Amino acid sequence: ELQLTGETGRFRWLVGAFYYDENVDHVNIVSLGGNNGCLPFSVPTSGYPVCNFAAGQQYATPGINRKITNNQAFELDVKAMALFGQTTIRLTDTWSATLGLRWTDEEKDQAYDFFIDNSARVANAAGLPPIVFPTFSPRNPNNRAPTAYNASWSKTTPKVGLEWKPSDNVMYYASWAQGFKSGGFAGRPNPNSTGTFGAIVPYDPEEMDSYEIGVKSQFAEDRVRLNVAVFQSKYEGIQLLALDVQSGFFNTLNAAESRIRGAEVELLARPIPQFELQMGLGYTDDEYQELSPGVQISGLTYDMHLPLTPELNGSLGAQYTWDLGTGALSLRGDYTYKSEFWYEAVNSPGNRQGGFGLFNARATYAFGDGKWSVAAYGLNLTDKVYSTNIQDIVGPLGVRFESISAPREWGLEVRYRFGN
Repeated sequence: ELQLTGETGRFRWLVGAFYYDENVDHVNIVSLGGNNGCLPFSVPTSGYPVCNFAAGQQYATPGINRKITNNQAFELDVKAMALFGQTTIRLTDTWSATLGLRWTDEEKDQAYDFFIDNSARVANAAGLPPIVFPTFSPRNPNNRAPTAYNASWSKTTPKVGLEWKPSDNVMYYASWAQGFKSGGFAGRPNPNSTGTFGAIVPYDPEEMDSYEIGVKSQFAEDRVRLNVAVFQSKYEGIQLLALDVQSGFFNTLNAAESRIRGAEVELLARPIPQFELQMGLGYTDDEYQELSPGVQISGLTYDMHLPLTPELNGSLGAQYTWDLGTGALSLRGDYTYKSEFWYEAVNSPGNRQGGFGLFNARATYAFGDGKWSVAAYGLNLTDKVYSTNIQDIVGPLGVRFESISAPREWGLEVRYRFGN
């Protein structure tokens, strides 16, 4: 990314360009079982274990375990570029306006190569030969769906803002901006009723209109900073993970038109130079306004909440610093809270995370001019157990995946800061 900024008369401006290139190669290997390396085929045995099936027993060379594997190879190439500019125009001594524009162009190429690898010569009930057998692969002439996909998207998104600064310590503002998130392809194809793979599910770009009004202020001789904002974001074609109940796979779909509105309050106070208090509080109200017809089959309904969207979130932090002559000692504590939320678009009890709070603390001693410092810290001091991710597919597959938070942690940190 390159940026050029400057000021010309009443105009404070920025222009820039952005380029992004990503290449992903990933192979997901699933073991389909093994037989400890026994050879049921008429192949040369030199260098391979030999089995004895006499009297129902199986003997193999110790330490060798050969497996059949299902290999899912993915390739993804993403190229994106953008040109953008923004200017703030000083209309009067107290009023200013901001205008911005961004052009974005993205292209994605995605390809698959699925194959079963039995080159280890493992006996199996399906009678697979000791070869690499292509399934959903460009090497399989019997594919009924493509294995390579390409798509590109372009979008120009504007921003408009108006600011009023009646004094040096207070600024009121209102803004409107559009956002753009490119489309793409589901991570892998879905098996269909015929036992083969169908074409993957593409999804279109997600677009958003964001509105915000607020005030930023400092008072009490700049010892208190208070920011308040009220916002609303309206999404079209919002991209959500939805479960295909027939295959048990999750697909990214343009699930709905939705609306998020809320308010945020941020407070920073330094009543004395040694003491700092921070507080934040946020309220969010989300609503589905229109559901895509195909998504309703997966169980998504209008009364559900967007994933990862708690209604309430808050934070509280305090720090006190003592000047000890030879250095400074700081003690800090932070508490964060989130109310209940769901990890998936379909709000089933199996992917719900209840409200929880976390407490962290830190003690830091900075030597002399502050270049050297040593700190002791504790994370999740109440040893709260909560989920960091959930995928609930109990209905179609009888499985629920859940990642659990780290337990209480303690640590020491030594830091050296170079330069002034």
